[in-house]
Amino acid sequence: MGYVRAFESMEVDVRGVHSACEAEVSAMKLLLATMFLLAFSGQAQHLTLKIVPVQLGPFGSSIPSSVTFSCTTSYAVNRCVADCNALAQVLTKYPIETMGKWQFVLASSDRWAEIMSSLGGHPSSPAFTVLDSRVTVLEEALFRAPPSRSTELLQQYGVSLDRLLDYAVTHELGHAMCHDWKEWTAEQVGRNLRTQLRIHCADNNRHGEANPHVAILH
Repeated sequence: MGYVRAFESMEVDVRGVHSACEAEVSAMKLLLATMFLLAFSGQAQHLTLKIVPVQLGPFGSSIPSSVTFSCTTSYAVNRCVADCNALAQVLTKYPIETMGKWQFVLASSDRWAEIMSSLGGHPSSPAFTVLDSRVTVLEEALFRAPPSRSTELLQQYGVSLDRLLDYAVTHELGHAMCHDWKEWTAEQVGRNLRTQLRIHCADNNRHGEANPHVAILH
């Protein structure tokens, strides 16, 4: 199993005025700032996620070094490591090397509703991707959920919890691989990934200007 390097805590800061946001990631006094837009909200947002990097266990060797994993600091340490490895196991089925540098963050469910509210999204959605920051955030409920949350997710997506992680991951990969915030693109690419069909990204999305939107799983 891997271990959490707790001494390297980081902060992801997402803030916005009207439809514009600033995302700041700081680690060991190193500050990286990125600008992006929210496609779905005209409200002012401010969100800070404190995260801890995770070193993977047995599946780490199958994951490109450009793809990293973290958990929010409120995530239980043993669950964080186990869930990051479970996520890595799912990702090994797909051509994630095409994404280049990317970060997956697992967020504990206890603050999820607050996070989604800050972004202007519906709290029932278990995942979102910040395209220009090259970050995908997944809720802990995708790995384990109380009966009420499990029922809510089943009713919303029509997918049982044991299959929902793969569905959510492939959907978010659709955004990441094509750098496209549109839900129909992510859904189509995700479906092709799950059925092992060739994926296709529109040239203007993958090779044109970076699209600065946050994409939330609907």
